[in-house]
Amino acid sequence: VKMINTNTSLGGPQAVTYLLLNHCVDLFIAHPEQRCPFGTIDRGDNSDDPSLFIKKADLIEAARNNLHDRFKTHVLPWQIAQTIQHPDAVRSAAFSPDGHRILIVCYDHNIHLWNTNGTLLQTLHHPANVESATFSPDGHQILIACKDHNAYLWDTNGTLLQTLQHPARVESATFSPDGHQILTTGYYGHNAYLWDTNGTLLQTLQHPANVESATFSPDGHQILTACLDHSAYLWNTSGTRIQTLQHPDAVSSATFSPDGHQILTACLDHSAYLWNTSGTLLQTLHHPANVESATFSPDGHQILTACLDHNVYLWGTNGTLLQTLHHNSRVSSATFSPDSQRILTNCFDNNAYLWNTSGTRLQTLQRPDTVRSATFSPDGQEVLSVCGNRKVHLRQIALAPQFGSILDVSETELRRLAFMTRVALNPHFTAQEIADMQSIYHALPTDQRAWVNRQACNGFARV
Repeated sequence: VKMINTNTSLGGPQAVTYLLLNHCVDLFIAHPEQRCPFGTIDRGDNSDDPSLFIKKADLIEAARNNLHDRFKTHVLPWQIAQTIQHPDAVRSAAFSPDGHRILIVCYDHNIHLWNTNGTLLQTLHHPANVESATFSPDGHQILIACKDHNAYLWDTNGTLLQTLQHPARVESATFSPDGHQILTTGYYGHNAYLWDTNGTLLQTLQHPANVESATFSPDGHQILTACLDHSAYLWNTSGTRIQTLQHPDAVSSATFSPDGHQILTACLDHSAYLWNTSGTLLQTLHHPANVESATFSPDGHQILTACLDHNVYLWGTNGTLLQTLHHNSRVSSATFSPDSQRILTNCFDNNAYLWNTSGTRLQTLQRPDTVRSATFSPDGQEVLSVCGNRKVHLRQIALAPQFGSILDVSETELRRLAFMTRVALNPHFTAQEIADMQSIYHALPTDQRAWVNRQACNGFARV
């Protein structure tokens, strides 16, 4: 290894750190006080050509990008924080808005409210099976859709507040964004119903065929319904139909973009459609089979579709196909993490999969759990999975560097970690980026931490 005198190299005495770029994958760093290499290099020509070096600012940016790429694309193996056992099969599970409680729908006609420490808080009894359960936006109330033709409004202390009676079994029930209104649909029903939380029926939105879905706009001023008459309908909360979005086949779902300015519909003609709220068709996303679900990313910049061809497709809102996530069986659902950087898919092969938006599969929730559904926590750091063995697992997502398994780290990768750790001490790095490197370092086994310490020299890796 040829040591570099940084006082005479490109950049002058202020440029105390340089990155040597060469045909090898290893990184090399030289420091004037310590003359300690952060990696190996096999050039063979002993060249002092200044063009081989880059400025300190470029080095810092390169290290930052390297670190961010690792955190975006790799995670540690799933860590199960809690396992909740039930006396009967579990239908679904959902987080509260603050992520501190879990609402579990069980096939024993009951709803169970837990905290994330595994303590049962309440059990809400019902006379029939429950179709869905959801928290209010403030987390203080719970809304139930039940097969006994009723929707039930509870507080989280277990007090029944309202019973909303319907002519048939209730298929779905959801709160408005401000929590002051409720929207319900019935099983094979032609209507959607708008209520206030006092139990008063405000509007009946009549349709010519079955209503497949109904949702509020982000500002709560409009309602979007998907109908089997080949149309999606846009309403105001006074019950007036504003727009009719006509499709070539039945519409299975319809949803608003996060800013409320666009509408995404899934149609049984193998396509998803992007509209504006004025009724103008913006994009048609063609698929080789029927689309099971279609959703916007939380930042509104991308679209995720689950298709019956066993694939999930990631699109730009300009209609460009960005990624294809291949699965071995039919995909029942696909959703973004809250930061829009990761994707969680649930597959009929009894597994759930975690991906990044570059199309890399990061983790698999494997058998024997027989994963029926999986969802992100509000902060995106945990996954709640419903399993076929009457269990609900709360799993932590641990970020890690690009090592594959943290237990099998190559010497080259450890050198790179040592390099990034030392560069992180530069004030150009944010506190969060340094904390991220701390997470990488402390996740390593003891012998590998010691290796990094030695490579980084004089304790620079002891972050």
